[in-house]
Amino acid sequence: MNRRRPRRLLRPTRRGERVSLRRAFRFALAGMVALGVSTVAVTPPARGTDVGGKTGSAEGTVKGPVRRVLMISVPTMEWADVQRYDIPALRGLLDRSAVAALSVRAVSRKTSAVDGYVTIGAGTRAAGSASGALAFEVGDVFEGQPASEEFARRTGVEPRPGELFNMGIVSLIAANEELHFDAEVGALGKVLRRHGVRRAVIANADHDEDAFTVEWDRSATLALVDDRGIVDAGRLDGLLRHDPAAPFATRLDVGEVVDAFAEVWDGGEEDERKVVLVEASDLARLDEFKNLALPPQRARLEAQAFERTDHLVEQLLQKVDARRDAVVVVAPYHSTGTVHLTVFGIRAPGLEPGLLTSGTTRRSGFLQITDVAPAILELLGISPPVTMEGTAVEVTSTDMTPRERVDLLVRWNEAALFRDAQVGVAARAVVFGNAMLWVLALLVLARGSDRGRRAASVAALGVPGFLAATYVAGLVHFAAVGASAYWVFLVVFAAAWAAACHLAGRRRVTGPAMLALGGLWLLLVVDVVTGARLQLNTVFGYTPTVAGRFAGVGNPTFAQIAVCAILIASLVRDWAKGGVGLAVAAGVLAVTAVVDGVPWFGADVGGVLSFVPAAAVTLIQLSGRKVDWRYVLGGMVAAVLLISVLGLVDAARSPEERTHLGRLVVEVGEAGWAPFETVLLRKLQANLSVLTRTVWTLMVPLVFGFAGWVFWRAPYRLRRVGEKVETWRSALVGVAVAAVLGFALNDSGIAVPGMMIGVVNAILVNLMLRTDGPDGGEILRGGDGRQIRTSGVDGG
Repeated sequence: MNRRRPRRLLRPTRRGERVSLRRAFRFALAGMVALGVSTVAVTPPARGTDVGGKTGSAEGTVKGPVRRVLMISVPTMEWADVQRYDIPALRGLLDRSAVAALSVRAVSRKTSAVDGYVTIGAGTRAAGSASGALAFEVGDVFEGQPASEEFARRTGVEPRPGELFNMGIVSLIAANEELHFDAEVGALGKVLRRHGVRRAVIANADHDEDAFTVEWDRSATLALVDDRGIVDAGRLDGLLRHDPAAPFATRLDVGEVVDAFAEVWDGGEEDERKVVLVEASDLARLDEFKNLALPPQRARLEAQAFERTDHLVEQLLQKVDARRDAVVVVAPYHSTGTVHLTVFGIRAPGLEPGLLTSGTTRRSGFLQITDVAPAILELLGISPPVTMEGTAVEVTSTDMTPRERVDLLVRWNEAALFRDAQVGVAARAVVFGNAMLWVLALLVLARGSDRGRRAASVAALGVPGFLAATYVAGLVHFAAVGASAYWVFLVVFAAAWAAACHLAGRRRVTGPAMLALGGLWLLLVVDVVTGARLQLNTVFGYTPTVAGRFAGVGNPTFAQIAVCAILIASLVRDWAKGGVGLAVAAGVLAVTAVVDGVPWFGADVGGVLSFVPAAAVTLIQLSGRKVDWRYVLGGMVAAVLLISVLGLVDAARSPEERTHLGRLVVEVGEAGWAPFETVLLRKLQANLSVLTRTVWTLMVPLVFGFAGWVFWRAPYRLRRVGEKVETWRSALVGVAVAAVLGFALNDSGIAVPGMMIGVVNAILVNLMLRTDGPDGGEILRGGDGRQIRTSGVDGG
């Protein structure tokens, strides 16, 4: 008895339609090489994205060496404070400086004083501890005994008279050895000591917690301590004055601070090189106290603190020779309770005012806190050690006025804060929006309404439309308009996107889906190639406050561009059979790999390692061949080779132009595989930590739960998608590979497959509704021109 062979839910490409896989791969490789060569030819030599979002060359570099560097620390200060308060000396100094918005992100999202200073001193992200605030002079008493004796017991180093020492050096080194950042605590101080540069710190942010307890805060010493915990000179004691009107009734004695500065600044040999840090410690005390004051009193205290700080800056600048000395203004950490960008500026001989950029940000007007130490060393003509994650800085956009620069930096900070407030809401909207698509689809399918079926299929196209809207919204400063206007824009744009794709592509089953995916893919590709302007401060792009990246392709964007490319390639192959369809599909996948991976475009290492094997599997499926482990392994080898080539090309560029990939190659060449191992461990740790703390984790059970229920109750509905779109199985396999590898190789973890599943789910709902319905409906054309009769698509 012959048993009928069960039909497969999703059929692969029909037999007899297999084309030369070798030809397709040859086409893909040729496309990647051609695009890569062309981008090399047109890529400018220097990194940095100007205010228009385009990559531009640097217009100046920090000049060196100088004899002395004054570091003025202004804790928690942001660029809006320059506009808000009467600080003529500080404002004038910044007007004559090359400036940037400083991202003070260290290891964790919130940066304390100890975190900020120890990161400056390491030149690499580092974590602080409470003991890092304990610094003393020789002769001070700590816990009833001479502090220098206790320090010697802990370190084996006996401080000499005049030196400062930080009691927390041992615990800081131990804590950072357990992290996966390879931070060398005191690296800046160690390099300066080795080159004979004298270091001094003048700071004291202590305050009385109550009548019996003193809250020590001398963490500023961590910026210049060496690996032994020693600073050559400076002053911590005798700098404070009792003032009942000041926070904690304590403020700096400006006269004492200036005298201490003059002693170390002018002392010693005439040509002795020095770095002296002076902290405006009143701002640190203000940050600790402001939540204890009513708003009107808080405003008065802030104005007074900035007025005293400005007076201090005025007195310090009178002792600096602008023809020979450099002045660096840095706010090493943000305010308590608010993660924001802070102030950074450099005034140096021969340095033209403008916006600063670095190799770690590759975006004009932005620096990371890890760049501070390399900038100091560059001013002195010293090369930073390989252990420093930060890079030297350079100047761009020198044609702006000081006011324009400040206004721009203020707007960027506002945009970052606005984006950070909306990102969680946007993620939940995508996740629960996908769940609601299934609810809507099941309702209209149960009722058999043609009009409802059509409306639900259009609504599904709103998911890629919503994603596209979040990037386009980056063209508007919604921080000044408000969240309501922002969300109205997203909803209206997504609805218009869905309607336009439906109307333009309604004559083919896959037409609307193809247009919706193609539009999102093209938007992202063009944006990345032209400078990634729409990535910065958009909810699925990235933000400088998080400081994961400042340029190129972020993880959520990679997930979108990758899933769109795989689905587009599969749908194109369904439309155009034979070699043409496969060649176009290969071209789409090749362009995606190049744009995502090339250092001066996407610079996305984890993305390439995830996407290339997935693209190879997809292309093999589309050719009609069966995928086995050899093809998967070959795709992974190809991804590693591509990354290796891109890394070598990036490493061959100048240090200021290298991305994180080129810097990693250089570090591996100098220090072995330890830096590579550190990166992998850090990504794995971040990946696992995100798993239980993000709404994207819900995307998997929600989507698979609804799809499984439909498959159980009415499997023919999903089977029809595979019958009418014969390459759908190839698309699902390719996306599955990209999702699994994307989860494993990117530090956003579940967010990558979650985003991919969301896009696939929306397209599946659209195709399921457009291929559903009994015979007797409207006649449409399938991907290959075949006629499909259905009552549920475009009736009327």
